[in-house]
Amino acid sequence: MILRSDTNQSNWAVIVAAGHGTRMGGDLPKQFMQLGGEEILSYSVNTFLLHPAIHGLVIVTSQPYLERVKNAYQRCRVVLGGVTRQESSANGVAACPEEAGKILIHDAARPFVSQQIINECLAALDGYEAAAPVLPLRDTVVMSVGTAWQQLDRENLKAMQTPQGFQASTIRAAHASGVAGTDEIGLVLASNPDAAVHLFEGTPDNFKITTSLDLELAAIVAARWHS
Repeated sequence: MILRSDTNQSNWAVIVAAGHGTRMGGDLPKQFMQLGGEEILSYSVNTFLLHPAIHGLVIVTSQPYLERVKNAYQRCRVVLGGVTRQESSANGVAACPEEAGKILIHDAARPFVSQQIINECLAALDGYEAAAPVLPLRDTVVMSVGTAWQQLDRENLKAMQTPQGFQASTIRAAHASGVAGTDEIGLVLASNPDAAVHLFEGTPDNFKITTSLDLELAAIVAARWHS
């Protein structure tokens, strides 16, 4: 399947920043924690805003932080998230204009997304309905089978990253389908198993901050980011 985007259509990004980050502990969601003198959310926001092929950016956040995010990121559309990650994603996609041809959806807790990953994601969407960066697994993976354990072939397993990119019609249809997915690629495949999906190699720096140990690693990367 070869898809070609209308050159009159625009490319939009959605950053989902509505989570509460309960695994990090504390009262402040991790996307608003300080990292290298600025909040974590600002890293990915600035990367997308500076990308010449991204024409607009939507930030999805929770009610307690809605006005804060609107004031801090005035070049972005800011909308309210939902109860679940999937609902927040759907709200972000709905906020993109009708003329959007490609939509990239990114986790706010992945501050170090690169311009190259955005480039690869957008380019892949000329030929596929969806695209996302992945990394090979480094650890041995086992699966519970009844009372026994089965070792899986990690060569056939990959760790998903974001941004996950989509032809706008593809992700809109997936959200309208009523099915559930753990992420947007999973949602698309659950609603349309025959969807043309391209997975390309991501970068180790594009990790998700989930624990306090991740935050310590992010501080090291941030120091390099600012140097």
